[in-house]
Amino acid sequence: MSRIGGISRLETSPRVSRVYELWPGLFSWLTVSHTMSDVGESPITASLAALPFGGEPLPRRHSLSREDVIESQRGRIQHAVFSAVAAKGYTNTTIADIVERAAVSRQTFYQHFASKEECFKAAYDAGGVLVREHMGPAVEPALHGPWRDLVRIAFDSYLDLLASEPEASWAMLVEVFCAGPAFVGRGADYKRAFADLFRVMHYVAREQEPELPELSSGVFDVLVGGIIDRVRDCLYHQGAAELRTLEPMLSEAVFTVFGAPSAQANGKRPMQVVANG
Repeated sequence: MSRIGGISRLETSPRVSRVYELWPGLFSWLTVSHTMSDVGESPITASLAALPFGGEPLPRRHSLSREDVIESQRGRIQHAVFSAVAAKGYTNTTIADIVERAAVSRQTFYQHFASKEECFKAAYDAGGVLVREHMGPAVEPALHGPWRDLVRIAFDSYLDLLASEPEASWAMLVEVFCAGPAFVGRGADYKRAFADLFRVMHYVAREQEPELPELSSGVFDVLVGGIIDRVRDCLYHQGAAELRTLEPMLSEAVFTVFGAPSAQANGKRPMQVVANG
């Protein structure tokens, strides 16, 4: 392992080094973080379990520092807003719903957040970070292998996370439309990060198969919009448990846009890339 900018990651090949050079903003996507993935849990579930007392309400008597108490309260409130919004919808969710699920008082809620909207923003932002923490350990090793495997592995990681966290997935991908204009920019940032990930995939694909066509930058934004729309449609009509079944279709869409539909490609499922050391 090497350390760049104080963060551990895999030793890089020239290909991966070039990826970091061209897309430095993607470093957070590709950072190797085993703090949650190694325990076999999704990062949202693991983040709750990592809170003091396992995310449970604090006992009346404890020896926690003030900082630990704040961490516990804030973390439980952010998880509670996802739960409440998934159950009742963003519009119908009240502060009372959130504090009941978080096992905190209204006074404690307002010590952390000025409103339901501010609380949901914090949870949404934290959820986006945890998605990247989940995907990074899968995506970066795959950069060293065949590009079609990279595409499939990225989708497998993303869809597995969403399927394992149905409340957060519903809140972030469906109910977010009810949360008002303030979330338009956040959703756009989320899509731009994904679009950059597919730009990296296309770069790797053309390095391995130079005959593949160049693509204009906007194509990746359109591709991501379609992917997220299909994920949202599956959530709405079939439920989170069916999300994993989308991988073949979504991968095929990427192959086709990149100019290499599966009729021309090796259709074998990838072997997981394992880093040495």
